[in-house]
Amino acid sequence: MVTPRCAVTRLGAILLAALVSAAISVPAKAVPYVGITDFRGAWASTTSYAAGMVVTYDGASYVCLVNNRGVIPSNSATDWALLDAPGLPGATGAAGAKGAQGPAGPAGATGAQGLQGVTGAAGATGARGATGATGATGPQGPTGATGSAGPIGPAGAAGSQGPAGIQGASGPMGPAGPAGANGSNGVGFTYMSAWTSATSYVPNNVVTESGTSYVAMTSNSAVDPANDVSTSGGNWAILAAAGAQGPAGLTGATGAAGAQGAPGTQGSPGDPGPAGAQGLIGATGPMGPAGAAGAPGPAGAAGAMGMTGPPGANGAVGATGATGAAGAAGATGAAGPAGAQGPAGTSGSGCAATPQPSQVAMLQWWSCIVPVGTAPRAIAFDGVHLWVANYGSNNVTELDTAGNVLGTFAAGNGAYGITFDGTHLWIANVGSNTVTEIDTAGNVLGNIPVGFRPYSIAFDGSHLWVTNELSDSVTELDTAGNVLGTTFVGANPWGIAFDGSHLWVVNWAGSNVAELDTAGNLLGTFGVGLNPVGIAFDGTHLWVANNSANTVTELDTAGNVLGTFNVGAGACYVAFDGSHIWVVNVTGNSVTKLDTAGNVVATYNVGVNPIGITFDGTHIWVTNSGSNTVQRL
Repeated sequence: MVTPRCAVTRLGAILLAALVSAAISVPAKAVPYVGITDFRGAWASTTSYAAGMVVTYDGASYVCLVNNRGVIPSNSATDWALLDAPGLPGATGAAGAKGAQGPAGPAGATGAQGLQGVTGAAGATGARGATGATGATGPQGPTGATGSAGPIGPAGAAGSQGPAGIQGASGPMGPAGPAGANGSNGVGFTYMSAWTSATSYVPNNVVTESGTSYVAMTSNSAVDPANDVSTSGGNWAILAAAGAQGPAGLTGATGAAGAQGAPGTQGSPGDPGPAGAQGLIGATGPMGPAGAAGAPGPAGAAGAMGMTGPPGANGAVGATGATGAAGAAGATGAAGPAGAQGPAGTSGSGCAATPQPSQVAMLQWWSCIVPVGTAPRAIAFDGVHLWVANYGSNNVTELDTAGNVLGTFAAGNGAYGITFDGTHLWIANVGSNTVTEIDTAGNVLGNIPVGFRPYSIAFDGSHLWVTNELSDSVTELDTAGNVLGTTFVGANPWGIAFDGSHLWVVNWAGSNVAELDTAGNLLGTFGVGLNPVGIAFDGTHLWVANNSANTVTELDTAGNVLGTFNVGAGACYVAFDGSHIWVVNVTGNSVTKLDTAGNVVATYNVGVNPIGITFDGTHIWVTNSGSNTVQRL
C-alpha cells in the first residue's frame, strides 16, 4: 500500500499560511491545541473523523478538534477550527518580455489537387475597361481604301470555364519575405514548476507534467492537466508537448556506491503458496546431548481397566481349627489371548471413529481431516453447522460437527472472512471488494460493495463491521445490507473482534490495535507486536496474534498490554474455547494452545498453512489453506 507521506509537507504549508492570515485579520481566540495527523480530502457526512484530521469544505480548510461524524465544519467551532480560508486573488503579474522570433519552418508538402468544382453561372458583363498601352508598331502594310467606320458590335457572352489543366510541378521556394511588423504584446505567463494537486492555479499559470507544459485557462485546483485536456475540460491547454525520446547517451562511468538505504516497511503477507514436494529423508544425525528435564506434563487420561484374570486354584482342605486370619490374595492370572482383528469398516464422508494409520504415523491420532474447497480461509459456526470460506474456489462449504460435507455454495471473488449474525452468513470477498449475504440454505441474498480488499468481518449484535485493508478503514453495515458509514482506523486493518461494547481492529502495517465505539468513533490506538493479524476476546481480555514476531499479546479492555507470549512461526488467527486460547501458526503448520495466564499447554501439528480457526462448543476446527482441508482437534 502507498502511504501519503507527502501529506505532512502539504499540511505544514497550509498551517503556516493559516497562522499568518490569522495574525493579520482575526482577533485572538483560545483554541485547544490539536496535533495535525493527516489530510482526508473533502469533508463527507458519513465519515468519522478523529482529532487532528484536516478536511476541505466550501473552499476552506478545517482541522478536527474532537472525534465526530456528520458535523458540518463551518457550523461548529467546538468540533472544527478554521485552518485556511480562501484568499483574495493576487494582482496580475507584469507582462513577460517577447521571445525572439523563431526561424521559419520548412514549407509543407503540396496538397493533392482538389476536385473540379461545378461551373458557376455566367456573370453580368462588366463596364468597359481602360484602353491598354499601345503595342509596338507593326510593319507598314499596303495602303487600302479608306472605308467608313462601322458601329461597335455588342460584346459576346462569356464562354464556359474550360477544364482545369494538369497540375504543374512545384516551383522552387521563393526567398523569405520581409519580416512583418511586431504584433501587440500578449498576456504574460507565470511558470509554477511541476503541477501538484495541492496548489491553486489562476489563468496563465504554466506547469509541467510528464514532459509536457500546460497553461491554465481558468482558476482551478486539483484538476490534473493531462486528464483535463484529454477530456476537453477547458481548465488547461497544452503549451508545449513533450518532445520525442532522444537516442540513448553513452554509458557513463560507474559512480561510487551510495550509502545503504534504510530498510523499507514490511509488506503485507502474501497468500500461502502451495506445499512443496516432500524432500528425501536425510541421514540420521549423531545423538545430541541429553536435554534438561522438562516440566512434568499434565496427567494423561486413565487407561481402560484390564480384563479380570481367571480365579486361582482352590487350596487343599486343612484340619478344622480356629478361624485364622484372612490369607493374602492370590496372584492375578495371565491375560487371555487377544481376539482376531475384525474387518475394516467402509469410509464415510465425516470423521472416522478410530484413527487412520496415516494419522497415527504423523502424530495426528486425535484429529479428523475433511477435504473442502480450494485454499480455505476463515471458518464460522452458526450454532448447528460449520461454514468455511474457500478463497481459491470463490465459494463456501457447509459441514456438520461430525465432519460430513452438506453442501458447497457460491460466494464472491476471493472469499476470505465469514461471520454469522444469528440468521444469515456474511462473507468478505477480497477479490471483488464486496460482502456476500447468504441464508443457512446457501441461497445468495445480496452482494454489497465495501472498501478495497475486505479481509475480516464481525457482528456486534446489531450491525456488521468489515475491515478494508487497502482503504485503511472499516465499513459498518446493517443486517439489511445498507452501508451506514466508514471509519479510518490505521494502516492495513485485518482482524476484528467485539468485546460486548467496543470494536477492536488489528492494523497490520501499523503494528497496533484501534478501539471504536458502536457509533464508529475512534477511541484510541494501542501498540502490540510486529504485523498483527488476528484478535479474539476471552470475556475479560483481548489476545492479538503478531505474525512477524511469532507471539501473542494480551491486553485489557483499557488497551494496557498485560503480557506477550511466544507461540509458533507465523502466528495468524486466534480463538477462545471458554478456558484456553488457540493460535494458528501459518508457517509453522501447527496450533498452539495456551491457558489464560499465557502458559503454553500444548502444540499440535496440523495441515499445510493453517489460517482460520473456530470453536463449535466441543471441538476446535482449523482450516489448512495449503492442504484444502479443515481439521477437527
